[in-house]
Amino acid sequence: MLSILRSRLSDCELEVDPSVPIEVQDCELTGVDLTGHRITGLHRVRLERCRLGGADLGDARVRDVELRDCVLDLSVWRAARLERVALLGGRVDGMELDGAQLGDVTVADVRLAEVSLDGVRAERVDLTGADVSEVRDVVALRGCTISIAQTVALAARSARALGVQVRAEA
Repeated sequence: MLSILRSRLSDCELEVDPSVPIEVQDCELTGVDLTGHRITGLHRVRLERCRLGGADLGDARVRDVELRDCVLDLSVWRAARLERVALLGGRVDGMELDGAQLGDVTVADVRLAEVSLDGVRAERVDLTGADVSEVRDVVALRGCTISIAQTVALAARSARALGVQVRAEA
């Protein structure tokens, strides 16, 4: 295991075998490439403009973390526990959050595309600043806060999820 503690890393790539688990605590990472790495924990970490494409955070503990303008494409967060996490800006195109536990999470200025949310447990998750128009399973948003405009955009999918038929007035 590689532990990164109380550090500031900028514009670098870790020369570590991607299968070696990484734990990061009390750090600021800017422009760090973590593509394809196994990350078991992030605690009191600020990541800015970092690449986590294809990163495996399955079962990870992520607490007191800010991800700003990061790329999270095809990352796996299966059964991860996220507490007090802010995802602000960046790109999410294909993310697996199946079985994750989310508490006090904010997502803003991000389009959630191809995000799998099966079995997610969410408490105090604010998606009002996110683009949720591509979320397919609206039932998985239980426990999340969305805006009125988002509610309207998801209305047809919500009705289908409830088994409600909607037809044009005659």
